[in-house]
Amino acid sequence: MVQESKSNVVSIKEIVHILKKLSSFYWEKKVVILMFGLGGLSLGIAAHFIYKPKYTATLCFALQETEQSGGISSLASQFGINLGSGGSGAFGGDNIYELFYSRNIIEKVLLKPQIIENKKDILLNLFLRTYEIDKKIKNSKKPEINKIKFIPYQSQFTFTRQQDSIVKIVYESIIKNMLVANKRSKKLSIGDITFISENEMLSKLFTEGLIKETSDFYIETKTKLSRTNYNLLKQQTDSVKREYDSALQARANLADLNLNSVRQVGGVALTKRQTDIQVSVGAYIEMKKNMEMLKYSLTKETPVIQIIDSPILPLEKKKIGLVKGIVLGGIIGEFIGLIYLLIMFYIKLSEK
Repeated sequence: MVQESKSNVVSIKEIVHILKKLSSFYWEKKVVILMFGLGGLSLGIAAHFIYKPKYTATLCFALQETEQSGGISSLASQFGINLGSGGSGAFGGDNIYELFYSRNIIEKVLLKPQIIENKKDILLNLFLRTYEIDKKIKNSKKPEINKIKFIPYQSQFTFTRQQDSIVKIVYESIIKNMLVANKRSKKLSIGDITFISENEMLSKLFTEGLIKETSDFYIETKTKLSRTNYNLLKQQTDSVKREYDSALQARANLADLNLNSVRQVGGVALTKRQTDIQVSVGAYIEMKKNMEMLKYSLTKETPVIQIIDSPILPLEKKKIGLVKGIVLGGIIGEFIGLIYLLIMFYIKLSEK
């Protein structure tokens, strides 16, 4: 027992001895530690000037879903119309958050002409300028690339293979590094869209454009079947109205022809036309009433996407401050220097 205790004391003494030697080694190499610190400090200053600030645009919205009235379905079936489920299916509920990442919708936002920097332009060009991709395109040695331009109102169907490739690169960069869309909680119907870029106007305009394009697509898809049924019933109603107008005109013509007639046979055609008018009027009134009910149903089942908070200039700005860069750079540099010297000390100790 005494021998074991003595061994422990010796081990502690050895540890203290090694720590003293390490302290002396650090002191001898204080210039090296200082150089690492100055190197980190310089990198911190460089980071302040090199890295561009990033602007965050956040948009808060609420989604209100509505359900289709069951009575309208049986009413519409009288005219051979199927209202189905109102077009919810794959686009119901929280699936709207997946639409924010849709390539089709994001490309619409990027290619939609609008006023940017006091001229008609598209957000895609602003993106290319912000990240200096336009310079890489112009400086390319390949003729099919350095001549690429994106003009407002140009149909995407006319894009070259190279133009499509650039749009794809921009899209992938956005969904991987810049865009976040999520729901605040499962119990709430409130969600947020956040977009971060190096250009303040790009962040603001992209976020606003994304909510508009997604809302339009979502509402159009959700109400597509009902709108189709409404338009079909409207065509049928207009057709009955034309039949009514035709029968009314024919009755008037027959009345004029039989004005001075004393023969009873002339009144038969007039009576038939009068019957046609009555049938057409009855059918038209009923279909017009049903059309208004379908119109009400369409309005009722149209989802509402209400913007609660929009991004307002100036946007939140994140940038590495000069003082912060100097302090963090110096600390990180000295820490790396200490680790480096510790490794060197261990190698030196092992050689003995």
